[in-house]
Amino acid sequence: MKKKLLSLGLTCILAVSMAVPVFAESFTVYFKDKPVYWEYGREGMYAYSNALSDHFEHRTIVGEVTSGWVAPGHWARARCFVGIGICKVHSYWDCRC
Repeated sequence: MKKKLLSLGLTCILAVSMAVPVFAESFTVYFKDKPVYWEYGREGMYAYSNALSDHFEHRTIVGEVTSGWVAPGHWARARCFVGIGICKVHSYWDCRC
């Protein structure tokens, strides 16, 4: 009986996760005429935002989650749980000298 319930539960989780939208966008944006690589999107039940700059400290924000300031040359990554519904989550990037 426990095996059947576990199997049914896993099947439901798989079905829901397959129905969740997945999208991504990436851009090269500029801060003080220097390129910053920025990508954001949604994977399953999470929204994410990643940023990379080789010249400035940088961070990325998605929803209310921030990556914190990251040194030049390292990825700044933020990830936020959004669930399975359709919702708008704002993503941002930021640089400082």
